[in-house]
Formats: sequence, structure tokens, C-alpha cells
Amino acid sequence: MRGSMLKDIAALRADNDRVYTDVFYTDGSSERLYILAETVLEDWCVSFGSTLRGRVEAVRHLCNAKTKIPVLIRESDTLLFFPMRSINADGENYWINDNLLGAALPEGRNLSHLVFMNGYRLTVPYDIRIIRRQREVCRKCRDALAERQRKI
Repeated sequence: MRGSMLKDIAALRADNDRVYTDVFYTDGSSERLYILAETVLEDWCVSFGSTLRGRVEAVRHLCNAKTKIPVLIRESDTLLFFPMRSINADGENYWINDNLLGAALPEGRNLSHLVFMNGYRLTVPYDIRIIRRQREVCRKCRDALAERQRKI
């Protein structure tokens, strides 16, 4: 990636054929990487001390999540990217940086506008209910992590 920090990445989009990943930055720019989104996520997870599978399993355990499990990239600031579809699903999938997402607005059936904290907007081909559910799972994860920290 273009030397950008994770804090600048709004979302990833894996294409239908799982050949490339589009990276959407909060400044409105984007770039195409010819690697899988899961490989990008794996690299981020490993750089912060665990594998993608380990991070997914941690969230599954913390939040009792069953499907479309968010990935806890970094525990220090609970950096979470949530998928719009299951991690193993075929076809296009978006991974959204929940930490930067300000609001999600419906735009008809199976279309939503994501509004990030800095005002950047991204339209995704998913129903608002999916986004709301995923954000709720992320909130539960953050709450569980905060509770765990209080016990330490």
C-alpha cells in the first residue's frame, strides 16, 4: 500500500473473482492491490502480534458472534474491520473500518451510504440492516474488551 497508516483506510473491497482488493482511503483516494483482502488483513494482524484466524476467534469468543465476524486488528485502540459477508463467502466483500465510520444511511433496498468521521462517503451495495448488525457486534466487542481491561 502507498505507505499509508491504518488510520487512513476507510474500507477494503474484495472483487467478485477474489483476484484483487480495492483500498479506499479517507481522503477519497483509492488503490488496487493484486492480493486478497484476507492477505491484507492477515498482514495487519500479524504486525500487531496475532494471526487473522486468532483475531477472528478472539472476537467470536468475546462477542459470541457466529457469522460475519469482525477482525480485531489492534487491541490497544480496538481497531476493528467488519465484513459485509462471511470471510469465506465467494464474491465481492467489503471490510469496513468501524473506528472511522460515523454513520450509515439507507439508500433504498440493498444500497447504503457510509459516512466516515472526516466526511468521506462510500456507497456500498448492502442493506442498512447488515451494517447496523455489524456495528452492534463491534460495539459488543469493544464493551467486552473494556470489561476485560477493568478486571486486570
